[in-house]
Amino acid sequence: MDKELINSHTKIKICGMTCEADIKAVNTYLPDYIGFVLFFPKSNRNISIEQAEHLLEKVDKKIRTVAVVVSPTTEQIRQIEKAGFDYIQIHGTVTEDVYKQCKLPILRAFNVSDLDKLDEYEAKDKIKGYVFDSKTPGSGKTFDWSLLDNIRQRQKTDASKDVSHKKTKK
Repeated sequence: MDKELINSHTKIKICGMTCEADIKAVNTYLPDYIGFVLFFPKSNRNISIEQAEHLLEKVDKKIRTVAVVVSPTTEQIRQIEKAGFDYIQIHGTVTEDVYKQCKLPILRAFNVSDLDKLDEYEAKDKIKGYVFDSKTPGSGKTFDWSLLDNIRQRQKTDASKDVSHKKTKK
């Protein structure tokens, strides 16, 4: 599983799965990863862990599933692991306790204006890849990809970018 993130090829992740129609679409096109926003009621794409479990049963096994969370608690980590996700994508704060308790590979999300934190994340063995957000996270706005030029050669880097749900849903 870890080797696929080390692969230097671009990976596609579609985030914001909320219903069976979304799952049907991704099962047709088979992106590398799909994301489910959990425990973040501010997002209009947020779903309950129970909804996620129901949808996970319908996902093609070729697609890796990602629980997308903001500053999770250890209890939320346990629920995500129990639900059967392949990865956890963490935005915001990761406490030492959450990091130690997490058994899933972590995709660490952070703002491109915080690239100086990359060395800190590189030192953590559970962090298997990165998701770089624009200065306005979740907006679907792009950023200057040349900001990543100095880190493209690092093995762990997975320069994923969320595709705005509003732009893809027709």
